[in-house]
Amino acid sequence: MRKSYYSESRYRLAQLNRFRTLLDKAHDCILFAMMPKGKLADANATAMKRLGFSFEQNHELSLREVIGQEAFNDIAQQFSEHQKGEPSLSPAGAFHHYVIKGTDFEVTVSFDQIENDVYAVVVLHDICKRLTAENEKKKLEEQLQQSQKMEAIGQLAGGIAHDFNNLLTGITGNIALTLMDLDAQDPLCEMLKEIQSAADRASNLTRQLLAFSRKQIVQPIVISPNTIASDLEKMLARLIGEDIRLTLRLDETVGNIKIDPGQFEQVIVNLVVNARDAMPNGGHLSISIRNVRLEPENCVTIKNIEAGFYVMVAVNDTGCGMSKETRTHIFEPFFTTKPKFKGTGLGLSTVYGIVNQNGGCVNVYSEPGIGTTFKLYFPLIEKAPDKERTFEQNEMMPQGHETILYVEDEDLVRKMTTKILRKLGYKVLSAENGSMALMHAQKFDGIIDLLVTDVIMPGMNGREVSEAVQTYNPKIRTLFTSGYTEDIIVHHGVLDEDVQFIAKPYTPGSLARKIRSILE
Repeated sequence: MRKSYYSESRYRLAQLNRFRTLLDKAHDCILFAMMPKGKLADANATAMKRLGFSFEQNHELSLREVIGQEAFNDIAQQFSEHQKGEPSLSPAGAFHHYVIKGTDFEVTVSFDQIENDVYAVVVLHDICKRLTAENEKKKLEEQLQQSQKMEAIGQLAGGIAHDFNNLLTGITGNIALTLMDLDAQDPLCEMLKEIQSAADRASNLTRQLLAFSRKQIVQPIVISPNTIASDLEKMLARLIGEDIRLTLRLDETVGNIKIDPGQFEQVIVNLVVNARDAMPNGGHLSISIRNVRLEPENCVTIKNIEAGFYVMVAVNDTGCGMSKETRTHIFEPFFTTKPKFKGTGLGLSTVYGIVNQNGGCVNVYSEPGIGTTFKLYFPLIEKAPDKERTFEQNEMMPQGHETILYVEDEDLVRKMTTKILRKLGYKVLSAENGSMALMHAQKFDGIIDLLVTDVIMPGMNGREVSEAVQTYNPKIRTLFTSGYTEDIIVHHGVLDEDVQFIAKPYTPGSLARKIRSILE
């Protein structure tokens, strides 16, 4: 009997200790006071810490001293109604907010009778913490919505660029073919060259769309950002004019980054042009490049980046600056604050796409009337710079005699390219889809030297066509072509190292040189 009594006592004591621990760990301040005078009977650890009294003072204080006269008067009023059996003036015993000890609390009260004494159980809920949590939640929701919006715009931009590049390939190719057949003194030549110039500008727009949507196909190499920035300095100075002072601050210890050199130049130029337009009356433009180490706490303010070592490129201007509302839209394609016909609205969206495609991120700070700073973070690469590619400048079109299997589902492009290849001396087997290409590969009595195939096609895609044709011609080489690609021959827009590729829209000359470089 004695053992059972002690066991039950120990169990009850342990249970009380658990309840006390739970009470003390609660985030809210919980107070117990004897009514009607409000003498404090107990409080949890949170209340003592937040309201500034000790465990020893528990029984020496009154509720009025702890929460203030105004809040206590409301509790006393509700206690009086409780005693009379009248309904509470406040639903569920919740009162409006009170500032207690410098913090905004929502006060909730209930009454319990223990033997002959009535106790008020008062809970103080910190409004500031709740509002902070709600703001953080709202902020995350806005970031998610913005990310989804940018992704949707990117998908649309990629789809438009695909169709538009097919059209431009047909236009520019047929112009080039016509110019080849015309006498140089023919009046039509000048008109055709104007059309060709307009097509080139349209082609540049699609490249910017693809850069924004991260669908641009690139061949990144390890480069020195300092070297490229230095090489660009003279050109940038001419670009911004004499009334803007340009300063380059290049840390000699800066590491290397991996990016397509043309893309890096495009990013710098776009930011400089944007800064120039923000300083119509002149000002100061600085470009700084240095190594930075981002700690986990830095990644809270710099979105979409992990802690680690980066090369930071900062472009700062003393221009008109931007409002908070404008900053939320600046990376959206076609959004511009410039007058009509003064800008395409693709400059900053291109920067956004290129930096993200290369594993970096963009952070912007701007205030109206103060200026703007763009900070680009690229992962630091501990390797020596690669030897940069050189591009053939000779416009002469090399010819050949080999057999080419050409696969393209767009009629305009297929007919034009077939004419070009035959004019250059090649024997061409033309196919509008993968099935027809396989039929040519099976029936052709001879060696097919090269497969030229579009990447995105109905049915079999370019990679699948290449693999299927290789079963009949194991040594055949492949040249892929596309104005836009999914992850078929690339990984996140980066070309596989063993893949030969030419982007649409291409010129007859660039296609001819690419083919000879592969065959030879």
